[in-house]
Amino acid sequence: MSAIIIRSYRPSDLPDLKAIFLDAVHRGCAKDYTPKQLHAWAPKTLDTAPWGKRLEKSRCWLAEKDGIPVGFTELTDPGHLHMLFVLSDYHRQSIASALLAELENTATQQGIETLTTEASRTARPFFERSGFEVICAQSVTKQDVTLQNFAMAKDLYLA
Repeated sequence: MSAIIIRSYRPSDLPDLKAIFLDAVHRGCAKDYTPKQLHAWAPKTLDTAPWGKRLEKSRCWLAEKDGIPVGFTELTDPGHLHMLFVLSDYHRQSIASALLAELENTATQQGIETLTTEASRTARPFFERSGFEVICAQSVTKQDVTLQNFAMAKDLYLA
């Protein structure tokens, strides 16, 4: 197996993040959400300019395997895991775990005691295996379409 390389995000990575996000949502989450929900969550015409501005202020990492961008994650203040997505063809290859480990190490070094996230139905089992607990189920509206996700948290000092 080839190594997974985790590196800091660069602005030139933004098109790769968009491609990973769209694939992860439309292919990876297709069994848990309707096509209408997937399109509302991740429109194919997604404008990534707001992402670029936010990523300038947060911490973001990109995972590469064999030189191919395959996943990314983002840590915003204070201790919020805003996004973690992996190309669907690379699921179950420890990429999400490697990204989460990098994010958790950084959070711990910054003195963050608790991580929070909103996990999709698809991602919830991964986060539970990684020590996160469900706080509550949530209904989120995107483009007038309702989706369910889960507010989750992990205490880094008990992990």
